[in-house]
Amino acid sequence: MLEIFERMLLIRCLRKFRTSKDVGTTALALLIALAMFAMTVIPVTQRGRELLLRAHHLRVEPFVAWTALQILPSMYNYANRVWVSTTPLSDLTLASDGSLPVVIHTEWVNHYPPRVITFGNGRAILMNANQSLHYYVQSRFCDTQVDSHFIAGPRDGKVEVQLVGIGRRHAE
Repeated sequence: MLEIFERMLLIRCLRKFRTSKDVGTTALALLIALAMFAMTVIPVTQRGRELLLRAHHLRVEPFVAWTALQILPSMYNYANRVWVSTTPLSDLTLASDGSLPVVIHTEWVNHYPPRVITFGNGRAILMNANQSLHYYVQSRFCDTQVDSHFIAGPRDGKVEVQLVGIGRRHAE
C-alpha cells in the first residue's frame, strides 16, 4: 500500500516542491492554492456567488478578470434556464412558468447559458428565424439569481449578439 502511495504523482510533486527552488513549480503551487482558496470562499459570500453567476453570463469586466475566473471549475449546481422568444417577454410572463405562446424554445443548460445563442440547435433556430430573437437567461445559485437579456439575429451569415438587459435578485 505504501508503494502505491509513493507512486502517486501528487505525492512525488509535493516532495519535489519541498526541495525545489524552481520558479515555475512555485508559481503553479501558488496558483493551485489560490484557486482552492477562491473555490472555498467565493461561493460562501453573496458577492462571490453573484460574481460566479455573472461570469457564466459572460458579464465580468475587464476581460482579464473573466479570464482569471476560468481556472475555477464550473459548478454544475447552478440552475440555468434559457427562454427564446420572437418578442420581448416581461418579468411577470417569465415568472408565470405556464404556457408561453411567444416562446420558440426553452431549455435548462449546465453552464455558460448564453452559448445556446451560437451553439448547435440554438444557432440553427436563430439562423432559420430570419429575424432577431430575444434570449432570456436566468441563473440561480442558493439565494442569488442573475438575469440577462440578449437580442441576437443573423446578419450576413453571422450571428450578431447584443446584451440589452441585466438584473440580479436575492431571496429575502
